[in-house]
Amino acid sequence: MNLRSLKSNGFLVSFLLLLLSCVRNSVPDLAIKNPRVRQRIPILINLAEPWDDAEREYSGAAVYDDSVLLMPQYPHRVGNRIPMFPIKPFLVSSPDEVEQTPRAVPFDDDGLANSIEGFEGFEAFAFLGNNVFVTIESNQSGRMMGYLVRGRMILSELSPSIKLDATTLIELPPRANLADMADESIVILPTGRLLTFFEANGANVVRNPSAYLFDITGDTIKRLPDVPIPSIEYRLTDCSPADRSGHFWCINWMYPGDEAKLNPARDAFAERWGIDSSQSDAWRAGNKLVERLVELQFDGATVQATENSPIYLKLRSDGLPRNWESLAFVPEQGFFLATDNYPKTLFAFVRL
Repeated sequence: MNLRSLKSNGFLVSFLLLLLSCVRNSVPDLAIKNPRVRQRIPILINLAEPWDDAEREYSGAAVYDDSVLLMPQYPHRVGNRIPMFPIKPFLVSSPDEVEQTPRAVPFDDDGLANSIEGFEGFEAFAFLGNNVFVTIESNQSGRMMGYLVRGRMILSELSPSIKLDATTLIELPPRANLADMADESIVILPTGRLLTFFEANGANVVRNPSAYLFDITGDTIKRLPDVPIPSIEYRLTDCSPADRSGHFWCINWMYPGDEAKLNPARDAFAERWGIDSSQSDAWRAGNKLVERLVELQFDGATVQATENSPIYLKLRSDGLPRNWESLAFVPEQGFFLATDNYPKTLFAFVRL
């Protein structure tokens, strides 16, 4: 078929439109700026030693009463303690003005770090009253496995402490066998139930993504039918508790080195809302990096994205990604975030 006939029957036009569509989808609409999309600058908080060391590898955060706690992936590296910060000072002044020294809360894992085969650390944790729930990641000869365990915040006149109960341990089989990935997010629901989310839920990773649902009203953890969730590209690394309407926030981020592993499909959030200027510029420069908070909702049967736009975190000027893995939400105020260990230990507050 010659060029003239192609033009005459419209085939060339259709072919070019299809080609442009494929090129556009290869960079999932992240090159499209939206001046109305929400962008926030993480305000860094100076941590005192030894809490600022990269070996802390913070993997979870949670609000308890009027304080925020961070979960090191390996608490034994800092004497089986976890840091606890009062929230109020961060809300009334700039948190970067003074070095923050937390209270060190004793953490007793009831022997789990030694008894779980291939133990790779504690991940998410969350509170329901004085009950604490923690997820654990393990690598058993190349086969990933996650766990959920219950514990208690023990209050005393000297100091609070956390004690896990190994008898409550329950398996969280991963949705896909991807290295270093397990269930890394916990969502406490107002009905006395709990959701856990696998770290990777993209369309090319998990065909029918879902979250584990548990009844935690009794002394044991009772598994309920799984809950369908939407395909969410990139990684989910931590979530906040749900409010009375079932709304909750999650860290959703993309590390450029994960592109081959996660094989991202179309980014529904970016297609709907666009992206902020810093991440648009990064993608145009070939640095496929996403750092954002997305809001989801559990309606009692399924999890869906809400009508609120994501909150994009303004990227570093040097282009280095920040491995945000810890999230604690203070309603009407903002978010506490912490990194694992890249580019170093970072603790930050993001005003709402």
